Amino acid sequence: NIVHLEELNVYDCEKMQEIIATEETLDEIMFPRLKFMELNNLPNLKSFWSCGSEEEEEEERVQDLHPFRPQTLFNDKVAFPCLEKLCIKGMNNLKEIGHNKLSTNYFCKLRELTVDSCDKLLTFGTSRLFGNLQQLQVESCGSLEEVFKDEESRVEEGIIARDK
Repeated sequence: NIVHLEELNVYDCEKMQEIIATEETLDEIMFPRLKFMELNNLPNLKSFWSCGSEEEEEEERVQDLHPFRPQTLFNDKVAFPCLEKLCIKGMNNLKEIGHNKLSTNYFCKLRELTVDSCDKLLTFGTSRLFGNLQQLQVESCGSLEEVFKDEESRVEEGIIARDK
């Protein structure tokens, strides 16, 4: 049962489009014990979870019509209340990690975030999603325009450095 999952590692699955796909229409799927997640070399991954709902099909149609609209990895249908470390590498379709519709509780315990070799990544999403982040490592994300996309342009505390 996935509710007992504490660590999730998914590597080198070139054709994978979602981590979890279900025919059931669920309001939300929760990973209450998941503390570590690594997604590595998943070049065609579109979303973490897909249930084939009409809403998702409409989103795909909109994405096809507007290819420059950011494709987000995480949506409001999945919850990771205990996730502490997230590592995302080699995801060439990824344009945005989380969108502004996500709850501030979505990554509430996330302390470490590593993003590497995500060539089309434009932004991580809003900074309010990553309120407890202590370590951020970003490498080889050539299209990255902004780390955090906020409605209010203000940086409270901290330093963000980019390796060249």
